[in-house]
Amino acid sequence: MGEKGAVQIPCVVLAGGRIPQKLGEATGCQIQALVPIGGRPMISYVLEALKAASTVSQIFVVGAEPLRGAVEGAVFVPEAGEMLPNIRAGLAAAETSGFVLLSTADIPLLTPEAVDDFVRRAAALDADLCYPIVPEEDVKAKYPNMVRTFVGTKDGVFTGGNLFLLKAGFFDKLAPVVEKVRAARKNPFKLAALLGPVTLLLFALEWISVEQVERRAERLFGGKMRAVISPYPEVAADVDKPEDLREVEEILGSR
Repeated sequence: MGEKGAVQIPCVVLAGGRIPQKLGEATGCQIQALVPIGGRPMISYVLEALKAASTVSQIFVVGAEPLRGAVEGAVFVPEAGEMLPNIRAGLAAAETSGFVLLSTADIPLLTPEAVDDFVRRAAALDADLCYPIVPEEDVKAKYPNMVRTFVGTKDGVFTGGNLFLLKAGFFDKLAPVVEKVRAARKNPFKLAALLGPVTLLLFALEWISVEQVERRAERLFGGKMRAVISPYPEVAADVDKPEDLREVEEILGSR
């Protein structure tokens, strides 16, 4: 799994669920992780980066049965349902109470350097959950045509990544709150009740700092939460739409 480093943890790749409608119609695929890019399934690029990362010890892929043949070098774990049951299944397979890296299967630009940088920065914080955020200027400098959703804060403008560093033992405490947030995400009133109306207002006005967001997340989820500023746009370049796929195909074709 690459050169041994001071930090080595298992990784769970979440490849369950099905494909967004427009991407499915454009590709004829039913499983997002199997969308072909350059003659290879999208997940193969993610696994290639994770295998070469020195901070990753073993890889577990949670997904549907058709994925089994596309995860060579990783342990296949049958999906258990939606996101949270799939995370639980992956953690059970990893058999650890320590740090686990969670990754989605739809970030084919991922590189070993991006993985190692995030894992090392996050592990040093010793938080219950760490999440990468990428500055807008880093995204635009490297991939000027990439379309991402950015959020403004007092510390800058960021987009979120698709990696998470989680303490496995924190999951049971985290899961019920995540389910509440997911259920409320399309209802502004329910979301305000969870996050607090002042927090939503500060976000809207870009008057909130990254540290303030962390503090509010800690109160909501009951653990130490940290955002990790990553200079690698690759951790945030997920493929959910046909235009994402075209952009990624062009980038990978020029590598």
